[in-house]
Amino acid sequence: MSTDKIDSLLQQYLLLLNEYTTLRTTLNNLQSSLYQHLARANFSAQPGVRHYGQDYYDERMQSTSHLDITISSETDTPEFSLVRPPVTNDKPSEKPKPNDNTKEQPQTQDGPGSTQHANNSNPSSPHPPPKDEAGDGKARDEAESKRDDSQPTPTSKHKNSTNPLHWFGILTPLPLRLAQADAKTAVEDIIPKLATLSEQMKALEVEVRRERKKRAKAEKEESKQQKDQNRGRCGGISNYQPKRVK
Repeated sequence: MSTDKIDSLLQQYLLLLNEYTTLRTTLNNLQSSLYQHLARANFSAQPGVRHYGQDYYDERMQSTSHLDITISSETDTPEFSLVRPPVTNDKPSEKPKPNDNTKEQPQTQDGPGSTQHANNSNPSSPHPPPKDEAGDGKARDEAESKRDDSQPTPTSKHKNSTNPLHWFGILTPLPLRLAQADAKTAVEDIIPKLATLSEQMKALEVEVRRERKKRAKAEKEESKQQKDQNRGRCGGISNYQPKRVK
């Protein structure tokens, strides 16, 4: 039974090793292609650009991806993957400005007909009759709203581009974009798979060693039992004494 389990574990190990070897070959091809495209981009660089490399890196750069490690429920081994967090542009909340014109005007104790009665009683007064306060409030509100619309509203800060190619200008050469595509494929797809396969292969190696130790221990106990049985048989034969014939 232990031998069959060891054989199945070795079969799984060989399958993982085949996949690991294939991914390593793909990674080597991507790296060679990346350096070829980068050399072509440096050969046909624009005037003023000496070399596409670390000299033109922005020191404020930050990673756009994060490493996510999860434990597999089947193999109980870590699985590696790259995750891009969502970019959120949170605008600052704008508090409504208090409008002084919206305050309620104090009402007089006199009724609405008191003003009209006063104006009619003294027609020769040099002062013109007061205008409607509600109409003045509406006019002021409209003027304030137009003024607020004309003013630029505060917006969020300018978001920096997450594409590193923009550090080298807007019109980047095609070989440089191809080199970036190869690097993305290697970092986001190939390398996490290689790390995951490596951990799975290590776990299988531990299980194979454990099963081999169990098998060796079982074989040792079996051989010991056989020796004990053989000793018992030999002891019975040696103690047997034939009867003498008189």
